[in-house]
Formats: sequence, C-alpha cells, structure tokens
Amino acid sequence: SMPGILAEISSIISENKISIRQAITNDFELTEEPRLFIITEKPIPGSLIPKIRQAKGVKALLIY
Repeated sequence: SMPGILAEISSIISENKISIRQAITNDFELTEEPRLFIITEKPIPGSLIPKIRQAKGVKALLIY
C-alpha cells in the first residue's frame, strides 16, 4: 500500500551490481499480507540484508 517499495529495493540490489531477473508481487488490496518476490541472477550478499530490511515499507525479509 506504500508507493516506492519495489523502486527502493531494486535500487539497493542494482547498486551492488546484481541483476534482477524477475519481480513478482500480489495486490495489497486482495490479500492481508502482500508480498514481493525478487529473483536475482546471483545470491544477495549478507551485507545487503540490513539495508533491505530498513527500506521503507519492508516488514520482513526471507531469502531462499
């Protein structure tokens, strides 16, 4: 429900020279827990975890 979440997270990832292969989100108006899934070309380094968690609108972060 907050504009700019995808933009902020994708900026953090791309500033670290990691390509985003795919971004998928569900509609916040249709679900109680909206989620954003980002698939990258390589694993996200641990140093980015705190930056992504601090992004505006992020409530939780799961990495697979």
